[in-house]
Amino acid sequence: MFCQVYFKYISVKRQIFLYETKFSYYFEGKIVFKGMKMRLGIYFLVAGIYLGTYSYACADESIYEVVNNEDTATFSDMVVLGYDIDEPDSDGFTPLMIASALGKTHFVRFLVDNGADVNRCSYNGVTSLHRAAQAGNNDVIDILLDAGANINMPDFDGKTPLVTAVEAGRRFTVELLVARRADVNTRTANNETVLGIAEKKRFKEIADFLRLKGARK
Repeated sequence: MFCQVYFKYISVKRQIFLYETKFSYYFEGKIVFKGMKMRLGIYFLVAGIYLGTYSYACADESIYEVVNNEDTATFSDMVVLGYDIDEPDSDGFTPLMIASALGKTHFVRFLVDNGADVNRCSYNGVTSLHRAAQAGNNDVIDILLDAGANINMPDFDGKTPLVTAVEAGRRFTVELLVARRADVNTRTANNETVLGIAEKKRFKEIADFLRLKGARK
């Protein structure tokens, strides 16, 4: 990652240098001197931007490590130092979304007990419940729903957690969500139904279960 940042910085630096060479060709004296000062300022700005990107990437890696290890002590220290419990990473995923996808039940409960937003959306409208449903993490789903997660919240494609579970072929997750009152006749933004998706993907057991629960195409 650092090498990529460095090479991007060098590439931008060269482009700025070429531009200022043309600038200096036409102007003399103080204007050229000002141009040199401006150039140095731009170099520092570009370096700051890319080093900031590098730091952001490192922060993403750090939070994934903390969540994966269910290191509540380190996370608590981070919050004390100013880290937002619902701080999104570069993909828009909060610690709760990450923990939900990884099936880190203990860490999910810790975050929920400390006020994490169970209905917070990522950049594409995905919630922690979507992430848990896609991965088939049923214990996490129960925790989220008990904490007030919206079982029928659609993402920006109109897909609810039930749709996500059906698409992933998570039979037991589908059964759990339906038992917890998920809408079996919801439609996506493309007007697809959960039963239609199950049939298209040839998930026979899921399709049979959905029909039994009143799902229609």
